[in-house]
Amino acid sequence: MLTFGVMLSIGLVISRLTSRIRRQAEAARLRELRTATLYSLSRELAQLRGVGDIAGCAGRHVARALGARVVILVRDAAGELHPAANTDRSLVAAASELAAARWAYEYGPAGSGTDAPSGAIGTYLPLALGDTTMGVIGLVVSEASTLRDPATRQLLETLCGQTAQALQRVQLAQEAQAAELRARTEELRSSLLSSVSHDLRTPLAAVTGAASTLLARGSTLSLRDRDDLAQAIHEEAARLARLVANLLDMTRLESGTLVLKREWIPLEEPLGAALGQLESQLETRELKVDVPADLPLVPMDAVLIEQLLINLVENAIKYAGAGPIELGARATVEGVEITVGDRGPGVPAGSEGRLFEKFYRAAQGGGGRGAGLGLAICRAIVTAHEGEISVRNRDGGGAQFTVRLPIFGIMGTPPTIPFDASSSGEETIA
Repeated sequence: MLTFGVMLSIGLVISRLTSRIRRQAEAARLRELRTATLYSLSRELAQLRGVGDIAGCAGRHVARALGARVVILVRDAAGELHPAANTDRSLVAAASELAAARWAYEYGPAGSGTDAPSGAIGTYLPLALGDTTMGVIGLVVSEASTLRDPATRQLLETLCGQTAQALQRVQLAQEAQAAELRARTEELRSSLLSSVSHDLRTPLAAVTGAASTLLARGSTLSLRDRDDLAQAIHEEAARLARLVANLLDMTRLESGTLVLKREWIPLEEPLGAALGQLESQLETRELKVDVPADLPLVPMDAVLIEQLLINLVENAIKYAGAGPIELGARATVEGVEITVGDRGPGVPAGSEGRLFEKFYRAAQGGGGRGAGLGLAICRAIVTAHEGEISVRNRDGGGAQFTVRLPIFGIMGTPPTIPFDASSSGEETIA
């Protein structure tokens, strides 16, 4: 009997110790599972940027940790709740479930297992950070006792807190982006008004003044004075038309509404048309043109390339001073390279990239006139043709703009054309 009593006592002690160890091991396993769940959720949420992705990730982790069906509702810009696409939206198909979710968003936990009056079968908890509620999480568990466990409840609250923090981060990022967009829009509007208002008033004032003089004193003016006034009206009206055209072209290019009409065209066609448009401005200037006759055909929108050449040559006229303007072209391995150079003061140091920005005008040379859109349009046109444009200072003074247009692309291999070798070479137009 003594032996039996001792062995029974030892057995009871061992059984109790074994049960305690088993409970501790189970608790450790649950803690490990919860820790791994929290770590995995936080790591994934840190990499996500969309509200739908964050909601789907959080719903997946909560469903796996609690063995429940999960839906997450997020608010839109108007403050209305909508179930996220990557969660179980069927849970809030009934009006009672959606009403419980709205109650949770406004006042606190609602639904099954809470003190809030509701006929919902799901439990709804707010995704809150401080006084800010980012959304609502709703879940339906297989066993009602699951949510009464303090450890499970703490895990769920931690998961909700991480989800709310991730949603708030996305919201703050969107608000910061919207604020930056508004600031840039306001800056662009101010730049547009300050630049365009001056450049519109100047030609309008010149046209109005010349026209008023002709009306008031036309009969007393000499024929030469009337011709000068008419010429001034023509030049300023043309300048005003170019400014408006540049504004419209920039709007169309940046909005993406402009569709290129590419055709295999020799470069001489838009080049000749551009020089014809600038004939009056080139009357007193020395122009050197070096365009070989054996250049390959280029897939281009001739109208846009003509505008590109007009802007580049006009820029050279403005900044070249008394020096010559040099226009050249050559074939390269990938396409055609066009250069427009001058012998003016050159490009200010450090402004090579900014020259192609909208409304930027160089501080030196003859840059006082113009809205600062010509070179920005050039870059947009070249980019639309999948090419490149750059500028550098030349040895001996002056600047040179280089445009590279590819000829191998969506239109295939360029066709060949016969050429007269005797016409190739450099031509000087005075």
